[in-house]
Amino acid sequence: MNRLFLQIVNMSIAAGWLVLAVLLLRMILRKAPRWVNVLLWGIVALRLLCPFSMESALSLIPSAETIPLNVEWAAEPAIDSGINAINGIVNPVLSGSFAPNPVASINPLQIWIPVFSILWLIGSAVMLLYTAISYFRLRRKIDTAVRYRDNIFQSENVVSPFVLGIIRPRIYLPFELDGQDLEHVIAHEQAHICRKDHWWKPIGFLLLTVYWFHPLLWLAYLFLCRDIELACDEKVIKNLDSQQRAEYTQALVACSVSRRRVAACPLAFGEVGVKERVKSVMNYKKPAFWFVALSVILCGVVAVCFLTDPKQEDFELSFVIPAGSQESIIYSDTEISPTKNQIIIQTGKNLGDTEVSLLPVKEDQESAVEQSAYLTPGLQVKMKAEKGEWFKIGISVQNPADEDLVVSVNVKNVEVRISDQTASPNAVFRAEILEIHDGYFGVRPLEGSMELNSADQIEVPIQQMQSSPEPQVGDVIEIEYSGEILETYPARLQEVYRIRVVSEEEKQDLLPQEASIIAVYEVTEPDLVDEYWENNQLVTMVKYYEMSDGTWKTDDFTYQYRLEITGRMANAEKDSTYVFLSNIEDISFEQAWKASGLSSSMADYFKEEDAKLVAMK
Repeated sequence: MNRLFLQIVNMSIAAGWLVLAVLLLRMILRKAPRWVNVLLWGIVALRLLCPFSMESALSLIPSAETIPLNVEWAAEPAIDSGINAINGIVNPVLSGSFAPNPVASINPLQIWIPVFSILWLIGSAVMLLYTAISYFRLRRKIDTAVRYRDNIFQSENVVSPFVLGIIRPRIYLPFELDGQDLEHVIAHEQAHICRKDHWWKPIGFLLLTVYWFHPLLWLAYLFLCRDIELACDEKVIKNLDSQQRAEYTQALVACSVSRRRVAACPLAFGEVGVKERVKSVMNYKKPAFWFVALSVILCGVVAVCFLTDPKQEDFELSFVIPAGSQESIIYSDTEISPTKNQIIIQTGKNLGDTEVSLLPVKEDQESAVEQSAYLTPGLQVKMKAEKGEWFKIGISVQNPADEDLVVSVNVKNVEVRISDQTASPNAVFRAEILEIHDGYFGVRPLEGSMELNSADQIEVPIQQMQSSPEPQVGDVIEIEYSGEILETYPARLQEVYRIRVVSEEEKQDLLPQEASIIAVYEVTEPDLVDEYWENNQLVTMVKYYEMSDGTWKTDDFTYQYRLEITGRMANAEKDSTYVFLSNIEDISFEQAWKASGLSSSMADYFKEEDAKLVAMK
């Protein structure tokens, strides 16, 4: 239901841009035939009816999906209106007000979006109920109507002539009409039936019951009703002389009603905009053929520009995962640059759950950690990126098989280029020299280097030295290389561009410092577990430590955060709390309970180096 509601909201926003365009075009085409205006409102209806649309480079819709369908699960909720000024105003407020707090609660949008969905359904139900009641009250009032001729009836309860009915429409007239007024009124109502207005107006009102929350669509419906009447008047008077037109306007005034209300079905002769209709009738001039043709062409242009979605450049980037490789970050040879201020990424062939990173081409590889996200098949990831900057995409994948594996990701809103390896080195990391032999440094990457995930000892060819004195065992060196680590034992860098000895001052900052233990969290005794559960106390499942440097440790791993994640599962009687030691700053409640052992899919569990469940209640 939430997804349907958000899709309806996005469709209404896209249609809102079309409504503005139609209102502008109505003013430009004031001398065009009135049926042109009705045709334009038909284009609006088509936009509201179609949940899918083709992409076009000619589209003037700023954004086909202003609100992401997974916004309630986003770590930083944001919209993409297609207009940077609007995004710049709305997104800081949205992220500040609705960003999830993993320690305190779930994402606030997971509460508000269902509430808004329910309000939307209630509003639609109220409008449908109003329509049904109005229709049956009107039917009861005209039960005593008598046939005048054919499908024309008269009744003492009819205030103004109107058409009622979808399949077999009938014209209802008051008894007091006679003479020339009666003939003009009948001609007008028969024109409504001929033009199928008794279909189009109810369809417009039905759409309004779905999109009732959008003020521009209320305005569009009111103008639709007015343009339907003007077009019908025009159809009747186009063959009348000036005297007959004057008589027609007199009939309009005589049948006008004082009430102004929205009606789904009746097409009343004097119901809408009598003053404007009188002026239109008296000033009518048959438009030139070229102007009619131009109006139709403009309608076609509007349809192409507003019934299509903005074209998103979609590219597939392939990655070759070497046979037997351990999990590591592998970067694309192709570089991408956003055409907007974000990049949309989806999994492609052979790719499951993974961490995806953006590596700025002009910066070292470690900076990519700051722009990473978790990518799941079937869902999009939107990553902020400066328009005009160039990036490489990295994915975290392992391949224990005996053959190379080819995987891919799909990216949108980008332009691409083949990377220039000589102009821009791929990767930089720092390592401690363990030994020097046979033209190689044997090094161990420092903690925090992504190369440490590939191997704890790497051979580095001694070449491209850029500082003196010569490195010694125990020194820390900075290595710039091609980004490829050969699957040998020990692992070896294929191509090195630069090696620099890190100064003693830098070295002190880089080498890990010993941290003392502040507190130890012992595993809960088995005979106390039931008692702890009854009292809603934390049951500690894994022994872990709080360190003086602000980190948390288990026997095998070090984590930056201790997260208490509280929420309530569907049909649960009380809240559940999960305690995770984590290197992920934000974990949603849904991720937490799935990873606590309730999911049947291994893709829902965290890697142990990323997060570990240590306690729960």
